[in-house]
Amino acid sequence: MKAYVLFLFFMISLGAHATSVIQHDMKEVTQLSGLVFQGQVSGLKSYRESNGTIYTEVNFDIHEVIKGDYPSSSITLRYLGGTVDGMTMNVIDSDVPSFGQLGIYFVAKGHENLMHPLSGWGQGHYVLKKTAAGTRVFSSNGKAITDVSMASAKVKSAKSYALNSYEASGLSFSEKSRYAITPKDFKLTIRDIISEE
Repeated sequence: MKAYVLFLFFMISLGAHATSVIQHDMKEVTQLSGLVFQGQVSGLKSYRESNGTIYTEVNFDIHEVIKGDYPSSSITLRYLGGTVDGMTMNVIDSDVPSFGQLGIYFVAKGHENLMHPLSGWGQGHYVLKKTAAGTRVFSSNGKAITDVSMASAKVKSAKSYALNSYEASGLSFSEKSRYAITPKDFKLTIRDIISEE
């Protein structure tokens, strides 16, 4: 059994290293998304299919729909990987949201058939954190976002990034959380992009 777990982990790790995630600008991330919402993680459940593949279902309470037409107040998104009965299947840098996390999520079109349901993986995952200056927007890897440029990425097909790329092009960052953009301003920028589609 241990050998199987190690082999499965090796194969997933190998696949992750061999795959690339193209860096998008925020306009592209928004266009690739069928649904954009602000919400909070209300549940996590991992399960193993008959072929041994492990998935984690993340349930979100939807507080506000920014793009798309979604009638329900909650949504469940599926991520490849997780832990079931002591067996762990890791997908490098998949970055599954944690329980209770509040954020803005860009759900990829056709996400049901993807190993990661968000557009551009971390590029479609933004965390809202309370700071001394109020609630602010951070990248999924914890960087304080200070600005979102509407400009397109300068380099396209020639530029691809490994799965540890969490940042869409055009984002500006600060080491000081008090300079991070507010959720209101972040969503206004996204809505400006949507209005141009």
